[in-house]
Amino acid sequence: MKKIILIFLIFCILLVAAKDHIVKTAFSTVATKIIGAKVSVSKLSFGILRPQIKIKDLRLNQPKGFPEGVLLDIPAIEVVYDIWALLKKKLYFPMVNVDLKQAVIIIKEDGSLNVDTLKVAHKKNDVKPKDKKIKPPAIQIDILKLNLGRVVTKTYQTDMPETVKTFEINVKNKTYKNIRGVAQLAGLILVEALKPTAIKNAAIYGAVSLSSIAFLPAGAAVVLSGKDSISETFPVSFETAYAKSLETRYRKGSLKSENKEKGVIKATVNGADVALKIVKNSEQEVKITVSARSFFIPKYQIAGTILHELTETLRQ
Repeated sequence: MKKIILIFLIFCILLVAAKDHIVKTAFSTVATKIIGAKVSVSKLSFGILRPQIKIKDLRLNQPKGFPEGVLLDIPAIEVVYDIWALLKKKLYFPMVNVDLKQAVIIIKEDGSLNVDTLKVAHKKNDVKPKDKKIKPPAIQIDILKLNLGRVVTKTYQTDMPETVKTFEINVKNKTYKNIRGVAQLAGLILVEALKPTAIKNAAIYGAVSLSSIAFLPAGAAVVLSGKDSISETFPVSFETAYAKSLETRYRKGSLKSENKEKGVIKATVNGADVALKIVKNSEQEVKITVSARSFFIPKYQIAGTILHELTETLRQ
């Protein structure tokens, strides 16, 4: 009897895992077609008894024609769905929570923006006839809660190094209602990411119609931080983090001092005094904090640029 119960439990676990894998693959495929750049997720769980979908580590890659990397880094999305609507082949989501960790906006030499090459940046973003098998699903979202972390802009110019600027937004639970469709949802997130960058000529502003989306203030507002430091947690060993940090610091400026035992590296970058602190959380996780000041004045952009480059290096 115990063997039968064990076999049944194993079968149920495999069935759930297979179901989640199928849904994850389908989601990534459809989202990629609709948005116009590769979308990947590390994990997607689809609850049946509890009508909730959880998506972990969603990444929208940079579109073709732009340097490789991640455009949108979204660690978590939580969706509450209506099971009765689903049975009628309708996607009705009373609540969606999106946690956007970082957006990377790229401006090429000719002034073109990465976000403007996406399908959601064009008013006619329907799937072409040859893609009829993959149609944008009809989706209704009653409430969207959006967390915004950081926005990085990279500007490329001929015969000049890239210019990187970092904007720490730290908005929690910015709330919208009445969103229809994946394209409108993706466009809204991209527009919100563009706002603090002062980029005004993006085509996506006009393409994403927000007239039917109501904003619920709820006390949330964009706040550009005036602090001098920025932190990030990385799933790497202390040895790797320290070596890569030292390498990045050498490229960015002149080294002043280092103390591996304390995990501290100090340097001068673009006239600012920069300090990097690495704290070991576990064997395979560290927290890195970068701070920058010049004559006691915070230089957050310098700190953000160094941390962004570290992020790109440690992901390789």
